[in-house]
Amino acid sequence: MLGAGSLVPPGKVLESGYLYLGRPAVAVRPLTPEEISHLRYSAEHYVRIKNNYQQSEQH
Repeated sequence: MLGAGSLVPPGKVLESGYLYLGRPAVAVRPLTPEEISHLRYSAEHYVRIKNNYQQSEQH
């Protein structure tokens, strides 16, 4: 996860499962299993909202 306002330099590869902050972005801590689970839930929720919106536009 990349924190607001953080910058990733060109060519830098970030390892999954960490919180990155700063300019340039650096790993500050690993994400907890709960945070990872919530991020997955949140992403899936937004996809459901998008799908519901698209279906309502077709009717």
